[in-house]
Amino acid sequence: MGSLGQLYLDHAATTEVDTDVISAMTEMFSRQLGNPSSQHRAGRTAYQIIEQAKMRLLRAVDANCEDMLAAMVIATSGGTEANNLAISGLRQSLASPIIISAIEHPSIAETAKRLGNTNNCPARILPVDPNGLCRLDILHQWLSEYRCCNSNTPLVSIILGNNEVGVVQELENICELCHQFGALVHADCCQVLGKISFSMRKLKLDALTITAHKLHGPIGVGALIVRAGIAVNPIIFGGGQQLGIRPGTEASVLLVGFAKAVELSMARLEQGVYGELALLRDYFEHRVLESISGSIVLAKNARRLPHVSNVAFRGLDRQALLMALDLAGIMCSTGSACASGSNLPSPIVAAMNVPPEYANGSMRFSFSHQTTKNDVDWAVEKLAVIINKIRKPSCSAK
Repeated sequence: MGSLGQLYLDHAATTEVDTDVISAMTEMFSRQLGNPSSQHRAGRTAYQIIEQAKMRLLRAVDANCEDMLAAMVIATSGGTEANNLAISGLRQSLASPIIISAIEHPSIAETAKRLGNTNNCPARILPVDPNGLCRLDILHQWLSEYRCCNSNTPLVSIILGNNEVGVVQELENICELCHQFGALVHADCCQVLGKISFSMRKLKLDALTITAHKLHGPIGVGALIVRAGIAVNPIIFGGGQQLGIRPGTEASVLLVGFAKAVELSMARLEQGVYGELALLRDYFEHRVLESISGSIVLAKNARRLPHVSNVAFRGLDRQALLMALDLAGIMCSTGSACASGSNLPSPIVAAMNVPPEYANGSMRFSFSHQTTKNDVDWAVEKLAVIINKIRKPSCSAK
């Protein structure tokens, strides 16, 4: 792609739809499918297609094992809606405490904040260490306090793989701790699905969020997967679809595309493609650190997603750098696409206590299995030239 004068390095924001996914969806469009809530043949066919797609999603997250056969897939319009439904719908009462990490996606952070303000029960924001890992000692302290106060069941939501810096949380330890105190645990797994191996069953997660467009599936479809026996209150109202939890006509074609994209991504994972992508990410970071003075890699010492790299450049303004890179043909981001455009340092970067001289110059570069070493070399060369042009002389030293 670099040879064409442009390179897309924003795959954490969205990915191009795989051709096999397009083919699967096109086949569905060509069929005479009815409304899946209709009782006639066309409706029953659409309903069966949706149920089969949901079962494929359950298999992908290892949720349809013997002890979780009744795990429920609630189809949504994407990860943001699924996260909103999780935070609002999984609380057992208006007084149930909410704990989220300091590095959550805006769809979690803003929902928790608004609910806390509305119900006069502010969400507690769990701090992270400089590598972006949740402080389990503080989580233990808070859960102990709730138990001592005979509080309502807490809801804890922790992003498994962060969308900005790529850090992967020690979710098995988090779930074990939370369940010792009877708390429910939800995880945003949108960036993780198909990129690293994880199991809803083994982690003992109560609920998780996934979406299609992060792994070469269609935009506009996601899901909240909920363990058997967990009640979910709706946040929108209307018909009785999906047990009334998420009413509205299900998007059968999008769900088929979602399921196909997940299976393709899982196959690449099994073939070691994402292990190779992690090596490419590391190569990119090595080249950047070697070529550009005053640069650091965030969360470098933590386990990270294979496709996400966040590099901070000393003394630079991230918005100015973003525009300069875009003009040069490199498409990346300053963080979550849902919170882009702000001149303030990223809340996630701030939560990790990145030094101020670096915090405002952090950039996210995210790759796909189609990104090549030549692409990386081209991008780093361009990046070095641009930074040398816009950086102040006083900031040139490490």
